[in-house]
Amino acid sequence: MKVILRLLLFVLTTSTYAQVIPSENYTDFLPHGYVLLKEIKGDLNKDGLEDRVWIIQGSDEELFIEDEYCGTLNRNLRGILILFQKEQTYEVVLENNACFPSESEDGGVYVCCP
Repeated sequence: MKVILRLLLFVLTTSTYAQVIPSENYTDFLPHGYVLLKEIKGDLNKDGLEDRVWIIQGSDEELFIEDEYCGTLNRNLRGILILFQKEQTYEVVLENNACFPSESEDGGVYVCCP
């Protein structure tokens, strides 16, 4: 798991810049129009503080498609957000809001998931 997180951090850090926003509520970092799908906690940078990795997904209602066989398909892309804890706040060190396809996409083709 640590290897995957390090690899993601290394690969996805092209032209991203850290921003520090003082906040006691780390959910303030969630981009507008996105929902949190999964949160992973751990000390990513070995500073003794708990950091967070979020898998997020857009919530644009126009990208929810009704299919006669599958029902509702969510075509919103998923992304990753990595937050390092710095004393009383968090620092966004990586944000890519559209790096993963939606759960229904398979090579550009949307398939029904039974």
